[in-house]
Amino acid sequence: MERLPDILERVLGEHFGAFKSSIMGCIEDKVQSIVQTKMQEQKAASLPSAVYEPPPRHVSEGFPETGSDTGVVKLRFDVAGPKDTLFTRCPVWKNGANAKVAILQNETQITQGDLSKLQIEILPVHADFFTGQEDFTKDEFNKQIYMYKGKESVLATVSLSNGESSLGSFSFPESSHGKKLRLTARVKRQDLTVRVQEAITDPFVVKDRRSECEYIHLSILSTNFFLTIPNWRYTV
Repeated sequence: MERLPDILERVLGEHFGAFKSSIMGCIEDKVQSIVQTKMQEQKAASLPSAVYEPPPRHVSEGFPETGSDTGVVKLRFDVAGPKDTLFTRCPVWKNGANAKVAILQNETQITQGDLSKLQIEILPVHADFFTGQEDFTKDEFNKQIYMYKGKESVLATVSLSNGESSLGSFSFPESSHGKKLRLTARVKRQDLTVRVQEAITDPFVVKDRRSECEYIHLSILSTNFFLTIPNWRYTV
């Protein structure tokens, strides 16, 4: 018959062995976790401060991915600007002529998705800032908007269809008082997550309509008549 001391020794040995194995397993797991954490911290500390994980980007419907970024999105007119001299309350494009605006991504027209159906506003801006300036921020653009009686002068609003739209007929309510202006097209919506750069035309001056008759009269004279003034002759 097994003695009591032997039984106690055997039972304690079995339980202590299991306890020892459990403790050692927990210690090994903890040590391994600490080592991995320290290695990750050292690796992160060795990277340049400018390296970071970018947040996930939102891409609009019908707005395809183009590599690592969404690409440049901009509005563009299909003409450089009005060719004729502009007068107040007269159509910017005359004799049935018109212009179009389109939305492009990396120089390719966007024909599907939300961006292809945006509402676009046509308004004047001061000309000088945009001379030789192809890229500009939204804030820089807003500072150049031409104000009429203290308010923005939106001349027309059009809706894109398949990424483009004709501008239709519109006119300026007042002259530019000798200042050079440009026409611009901008997106009406303010909640887009994508920056859509505005379209800009060549510069022009808007004259008061009262001077239109004089302008037409002088144009006719320059084509058909010579004016004679005492002692000298010149062509208008």
